[in-house]
Amino acid sequence: MVPRCRREVVIPRQSVTVSCPVVHCGKSLKIIWCKLSNTGRCQQIGNTENVKIWQRTCHKDRLLSYLTFKQISVCDGGLYRCEIRGLANGESHISNYINISVPGVFPRCEVATMVQRGTTVVTIPQQSVTVSCPVVHCGKSLIVTWCKLSNTGRCQQIGNTENVEIQQDSHLKDKLISNLTFKQISAGDDGLYRCELHGLANGESRVSHHINISVSAASLSQAVDESASWHPYFYICGGVAVLVFTLTALTLQQFYRRKQPTYKPTKKQDKYILNDICSPSAAQTPPPLITDGKQPLESTANEHPESAVINHAQSEISASKQHVATEQDKDPQYAAIIVS
Repeated sequence: MVPRCRREVVIPRQSVTVSCPVVHCGKSLKIIWCKLSNTGRCQQIGNTENVKIWQRTCHKDRLLSYLTFKQISVCDGGLYRCEIRGLANGESHISNYINISVPGVFPRCEVATMVQRGTTVVTIPQQSVTVSCPVVHCGKSLIVTWCKLSNTGRCQQIGNTENVEIQQDSHLKDKLISNLTFKQISAGDDGLYRCELHGLANGESRVSHHINISVSAASLSQAVDESASWHPYFYICGGVAVLVFTLTALTLQQFYRRKQPTYKPTKKQDKYILNDICSPSAAQTPPPLITDGKQPLESTANEHPESAVINHAQSEISASKQHVATEQDKDPQYAAIIVS
């Protein structure tokens, strides 16, 4: 079930897998792989260090046979097919060819360092600083070293010390990263650094571009200035927030003040105020009044304070009339008839 004219184009040193779907109908079959030679004969392929043949059942009556090259090379290019053997009467079935193309025009892996030109690190004393050197090693065992350019133009190699640490991180297949770390950098560590690759063929080596590490107290003052540059923005934002809060509070205060009912005294309350103003002393109680020999009108005045002044005046008039009448009774020669 391999489709006709199937082609796989790959580059050297890659892992490549091709598959051959097979319908076995429950029979026990043998599946082999072969490569077409220049003579037209298909030479059988077996498992080696670089080649692996394996299969997986994907359905009740079907399976997949795989041919895997762990690291394919140019010489592995060619036409491949799978064959099914073990049928009745010694018959066999063959698949269509799979063309694996491994052209040599693809760029081969080259050992190199990947430090960018003009890399500069600006720092202040007593800080922890790390610079990196990416390396393409192409699977080769290389030695990565670090050095510092001296005043004489010679690059003096650097090793691990109490303050300096060199580490490597090889998380990719053909690449690694070498890190140079200063735990507490000082002004004396200022200068140009680079990494070097050793262990190539014929004793060759590769060097990276220089990394400029600048350590100065001016960087410290600049860092302080940069950290304080946000203070004006903080003060401006704070002032705006206070202004908005004040305006909101004043607006709410005016709103609630308008909603509160206005106090307007009633007519009776006006009389209370008039009595308080006209009376000589709020704490002074008017003397009890006697009319027609009855009980004093104190209780009546207490019950109706608004008419206290009027009742008091009328009581005085009645008392004066009563006094006149009494005087007339005492002197009958002045008796008079009063018609009202």
